[in-house]
Amino acid sequence: MIDWISVKERLPEYGQYVLIYVPLRPWLDTGIVKADVVKFVQCEIGFGNVMPYEWHSFGPGKYFGHDVSHWAELNKPEGMQ
Repeated sequence: MIDWISVKERLPEYGQYVLIYVPLRPWLDTGIVKADVVKFVQCEIGFGNVMPYEWHSFGPGKYFGHDVSHWAELNKPEGMQ
């Protein structure tokens, strides 16, 4: 079971890798639930982003701070050090 945390409740630490949930937007409803593993980073507000942070995915993509509604910590599998 995933313990989702609302971004309204708490944010991860900068530099932390987490699992995010991006809710569907009514104008872009494809019926696909969007989740991704990203790095939480500090940034300046602007260029469409209204928050002082972003979520960087692996590769060229990123999500604006306001795109994400929930996140979850990535835990190591049992037995891993």
